[in-house]
Amino acid sequence: MPDHRLIWCHGSLGLPWGSKSTALAETASELGLAMEAPDRRAEMLAALLETSDRPAILAGSSMGGYVAAAVAARFNVRGLFLPAPAFPSPATPCMSLPACRPL
Repeated sequence: MPDHRLIWCHGSLGLPWGSKSTALAETASELGLAMEAPDRRAEMLAALLETSDRPAILAGSSMGGYVAAAVAARFNVRGLFLPAPAFPSPATPCMSLPACRPL
């Protein structure tokens, strides 16, 4: 999998290189993957995917998981790893992300 990109999307209270992303990057490195951890904005993630032909694996927790899932719906990604994503529920409104669909 060295030709794949692993992109981490942090949660709303997290940092691009906080404790979760650092731990994931260490594990990814053991598998031959380098991890990227940009700002979690959907537009930035979409731009990263548009500018590369390398297959992407998206990972994210909390709001970052929601952003990763919403953007993945628009792109052909190889995988999603979403521990505790903040998906909207019928009781909460859908956020205005490009691929957002209420559950």
